Amino acid sequence: MIIYYSFYYYLLFLPLYLFSLMLILMTNSWFSMWVVMEMNLIFYIPLLIFDKLCKAQNSMTYFLIQALNSYIFLGTMMMMVMSNINEFLFILILILNFKLGMPPFLNWYLKLMMNMNWLNNFYLSVFQKIIPLLIMSYLLNLNFQIDMKPFILIIMLSSLIYVVMLGYNLSSLKLIFTISSIVHMTWMLSLLLFNEIMFYRYFIIYLIISWMIMSLFHSMNISSLNSLMMIYPSLKYYIMMLMIFNLIGLPVFSGFMMKLFAVMEMLNYSKLLTYILIMYSLLTMNIYFKLIYSSSLMVNLTSKSFLFLNNYNINKLNLSLSWASLFMYQMFNMLN
Repeated sequence: MIIYYSFYYYLLFLPLYLFSLMLILMTNSWFSMWVVMEMNLIFYIPLLIFDKLCKAQNSMTYFLIQALNSYIFLGTMMMMVMSNINEFLFILILILNFKLGMPPFLNWYLKLMMNMNWLNNFYLSVFQKIIPLLIMSYLLNLNFQIDMKPFILIIMLSSLIYVVMLGYNLSSLKLIFTISSIVHMTWMLSLLLFNEIMFYRYFIIYLIISWMIMSLFHSMNISSLNSLMMIYPSLKYYIMMLMIFNLIGLPVFSGFMMKLFAVMEMLNYSKLLTYILIMYSLLTMNIYFKLIYSSSLMVNLTSKSFLFLNNYNINKLNLSLSWASLFMYQMFNMLN
């Protein structure tokens, strides 16, 4: 059974799935984009079926949702081409945001991420975003009479508000990383609006960081804080913490550098949007600090540094540091 599983998974469905992702780079028409989306869906469903954590009901729900979106996309595309009505672009943007799992179309995304292993979480939160993002890039590069940027910005800002409010009530590692993927997606959409080359660089770095974290979690079968604490105080525990710091975007890590370059680029187009993204990234950072602090309490660390933190409200401390960082950034920008 294991041999058959390895054959079908690694030698058949996974290569076909990756091939469908590369096909989108060769498309130059609406119909070919739709065909690639359908192929990608067909090749991704078997990966869900092979996942022992993903129930058949969840796989069927994902298939029905994505198939419905694909046919709405096809119908909207045909109506837009035949009638030459640019207002159909709003429907296309909403469909693509649905496929990206962006709020308010978030429930199916959260449910599926909770009921999959880490490898499929990686595929859904990273690889499955490639086709919708490239189609959105194609839409933005076309010459339409309607400017879609304000509409996309409204969706992005509402997404940030929603996920940050949701993140403070989460304790599951998978849900926290799901929220993080949505926040990173807002950064990528912002770069897609202003600088497509910078978007590709950000996405590649995010892909590498996410793969490092989720593949390690998958190999060690870690799905909660309790399972994470089982490996303390081994070297793998500290490696995981460094990877989480990288994903957060703390200085000296590549995650910080990709956001720094993104900020430097976006300041040339919209300072207000840049400040909003920084603020919500700091609030998201506070969610990660709560995760790390909770894990530290679970292993009953008694060093003086943690005893110092125990005497203060960790939420107020993290928020104070976040706002102080934002203030220092503003002062630095004024000096320059």
